[in-house]
Amino acid sequence: MFKRLLSHLSLKRRQQLILLLILSFFASVAEVISVWSVIPFLNVLTNPTKLYNSNYIQFFVKYLNIDKPDNLLLPITIFFCMVMIFTGFVRIALIWVQTKLGHAIGADLSFKIYRNTLYQPYSVQISKNSSEIISGISNKSGALVSLAIMPVFTIISSFLIFLMIFIALVILNPLISFVIVIGFGLFYFIIFQFAKKTATINGEILNRELTSVVKSIQEGLGGIRDVLIDGSQHVYCTIFQNADKAARKASANITIISQTPRYSIETLVMILIAVVAYFLTKGKNTNDDVTILLGGFAMGALRIMPVLQQFYTSLTSLKAGKTPCLDALELLDQELPEYLNNKINIPLAFDNDFELKDVSFKYNSNAPDILKNLTLNIKKGKRIGIIGSTGSGKSTLLDVIMGLLVPTSGNLYVDQNIVTKSNYRNWQLLISHVPQTIFLADTTIAENIAFGVPKNLIDINRVEMAAKKAKIFDTINLMNDKFNSNVGERGVRLSGGQRQRIGIARALYKNTKILIFDEATSALDTITESEIMESIYSLDKELTLIIVAHRKSTLINCDEIIEIEEGKIKNISSYKELISSQ
Repeated sequence: MFKRLLSHLSLKRRQQLILLLILSFFASVAEVISVWSVIPFLNVLTNPTKLYNSNYIQFFVKYLNIDKPDNLLLPITIFFCMVMIFTGFVRIALIWVQTKLGHAIGADLSFKIYRNTLYQPYSVQISKNSSEIISGISNKSGALVSLAIMPVFTIISSFLIFLMIFIALVILNPLISFVIVIGFGLFYFIIFQFAKKTATINGEILNRELTSVVKSIQEGLGGIRDVLIDGSQHVYCTIFQNADKAARKASANITIISQTPRYSIETLVMILIAVVAYFLTKGKNTNDDVTILLGGFAMGALRIMPVLQQFYTSLTSLKAGKTPCLDALELLDQELPEYLNNKINIPLAFDNDFELKDVSFKYNSNAPDILKNLTLNIKKGKRIGIIGSTGSGKSTLLDVIMGLLVPTSGNLYVDQNIVTKSNYRNWQLLISHVPQTIFLADTTIAENIAFGVPKNLIDINRVEMAAKKAKIFDTINLMNDKFNSNVGERGVRLSGGQRQRIGIARALYKNTKILIFDEATSALDTITESEIMESIYSLDKELTLIIVAHRKSTLINCDEIIEIEEGKIKNISSYKELISSQ
């Protein structure tokens, strides 16, 4: 899992990880020095003469011009304090670097998940529940940091520190070192064997219920009008409460599992030190030797205890985080479209026509065909109307034309050039689309008309011109802030007709060669619809119009009207022929 994660990191982050490993090594060395420094400190307190005569300290005695044992107390005390300060500083530096780097990587991965998801084909987008995607971006990308990245950092640094402290203790007394370390290690190993399955189960519960929490919020607030009218708030409150309670319970269980040994180990430490003291006293050691050895091992135990706890907690986190981390990795592993490799995207050449040849489409291998061997040629500059009953395949046909859906069989051609995965984005640059339901961002009218354009690059003259053609310019000018008026979330401060006309203005702002209306005027009254369609029909004759309409009168100025039935073209006629055949 971590290997897959590393493959998504930039070169810069990998280099920073190497620097973190180097810092972890220095931190482990600092811990060893802190353990060893307690020996001369205890020696100078209990038996300064013995320390003064030691070969290990003669260099410092001569360098500092110390003439008697008692004068060692001050420099050794200062040395001990400096070692403790240095060790503390290195520890803080390690934590700071680990945390900063961990969250920087988390930000990189969160952005990559969001980017990869946005760039997925339309067929992938509609196959997933949006709650799962939102949870993956917000919760599961965070889980990569807290349940994978940070624990691995901690395990590596903890292992290095543990190893170095163990070596330092072995130098003091091999037998006692092995007894203490094996005692600690065995204790944590036994607990981990019992805890890992529970941690995994609770991690799966946490992953599932966090998605349910997002889903309940999204569905409850997304359908707030119906919820308020039906008085069904209690239903969504119950769903939220059950999911949130289960998620928090699982999170609490994971915390309990990971933290419990910390307090149990303190008892074990005291017992082990008492046992060591007993055997040292029974041996041939003097009281001073016993005190010094116990001091050294107490210091070592003090350092090893939190290190082992961190190691254990991190292993538990990895077990608990396996499921959400794998989900996040699936989002990271999503392939990006081929057109991203093109430094410059220019529209496909469209001088004559585009054509669908023997196109069939179905959403999956087990589903029925929505389109069936459909062949259709549309000349540049033509006004094409499309009609058909609900479920006949009209919207699917538009999605295939717009390159949102890839035909199961057959192909789309533009000027005899086939549209493929590598160039479909170039084809889409020619198209503006007005759907039946318009999405509006919680921002200004101008930003919604110039949707997707950075605020500082918006051409306000084009915005106003598009608003005039969409017959909403006068309405906007009556507002207090005019084009800077905020529309609210999903355009809640506007009427349905106003939202629809802003959507039409958005399509006109793009100034493309193909304009597609998918029942885009169905929410408008007949007079407004007639005015807008008259304005649109009067646009540049080079503009190709494709209009799916519920009212046949909308298609009065179309050159051809295509009737779709059960995924096939039933008839192609003029408006007069269509009306006369009714």
